[in-house]
Amino acid sequence: MREDRLDIEGTDPGVTAPVAVQPGDDVIVAASRALIGCRSDCCSAPAQYSVLLPANSSRQHPGELLLCGHHTRLSRDALLAAGAAIYDSSGWLVSSPS
Repeated sequence: MREDRLDIEGTDPGVTAPVAVQPGDDVIVAASRALIGCRSDCCSAPAQYSVLLPANSSRQHPGELLLCGHHTRLSRDALLAAGAAIYDSSGWLVSSPS
């Protein structure tokens, strides 16, 4: 395990939590860096977070959402309940369900 920062706006700065690193995370992190300059999937604001949704019984393959800070904060609890991992634009895992 490694320690990654939790820095979604509204949380205490500097709070850290252990986050399990999964095989393939390096690919996910590289992909999340590509969101710079992209628009959010839910509004016209710039994307600040890449949300990776795992495959499940109704979604055969993992999915990715690009979200602005506002919609990430509003959706955080529901996304975590769905097993999503949230990465910021620098590739840091900022929140995960575990």
